[in-house]
Amino acid sequence: LPITNSFLTTQQYDVKTRAAFRTLEITQKKALKLDIDEKDSLTYDENGPRVTFKGSKEGKVAVVEEPGARTLLEYLALPAEKYSVLDAGTIQRTPDSNSFVCELDPINFLGNEIIATIYADVNVSPYPEGKSVIEVTGCSLDGSKLARFANGSFDVKCTNVVRALREDFKGQEDAPVLSVDCNVEVSALVPREGRWLPKRLLSKSGSLVMQSMLRLMVPRFVGQLGVDFQGWSLGDDSRAPVAMDAVIVDVEEEEEEDENDSGDDDVNGEPVRVGANGTEATSSSSVSV
Repeated sequence: LPITNSFLTTQQYDVKTRAAFRTLEITQKKALKLDIDEKDSLTYDENGPRVTFKGSKEGKVAVVEEPGARTLLEYLALPAEKYSVLDAGTIQRTPDSNSFVCELDPINFLGNEIIATIYADVNVSPYPEGKSVIEVTGCSLDGSKLARFANGSFDVKCTNVVRALREDFKGQEDAPVLSVDCNVEVSALVPREGRWLPKRLLSKSGSLVMQSMLRLMVPRFVGQLGVDFQGWSLGDDSRAPVAMDAVIVDVEEEEEEDENDSGDDDVNGEPVRVGANGTEATSSSSVSV
């Protein structure tokens, strides 16, 4: 996720105490950029301050239930061991269990490449409830030095609820619809070397990246599910991964409210200048410490 239209404020500070953060860049889209040199390090206090990143996204796709074919309710009642991995390049099934491992696409987080590997359990409701819940049980990070240092310093709560619905959908009356509702919350420790940074801006920047990631992932996921269901409903039990070029479906995305914009006039699309003590500076020039 490239950071554009940036407003750069350089912080001058003691290398020994703040070596991990070389540059603070605050964009008009409320994103921070933190650069870490290879010789830098980060340290955490398990009882120290935390920041929270949140994101949510819902997507829906209408499917076709052919006469005499298997139904959407039956599809969502499949046991987890019979699930397709959907994408063989990024998802692996843990043998003889309801657990999966998924490597997410790299993202740009605070100017650093983050490659997240998530571990999830799938809990299937019995027929005919038509619901499957995917819960993240763990997450590890790789990529940039910031990503590697962050391992063990954060907690992830992520629930992805897949439902079979019947509703009017884009002109279709009482259509069978696959619905995906994903909610993510990350609670992360602030490293000792970065406590001068405003927690509010860190939270806003992290939530912005989180929401942008979900806007890409959820429509793709529900589209893959729709294609997988259509093959399975007609008798394909191979559970082969879904080819991405086959995912040409009409996905409806629910608009989410941007919680990060409520009641914060100072970062409403304008550059924010941050002083060395973590407060907003009154000038756009460099601040010396």
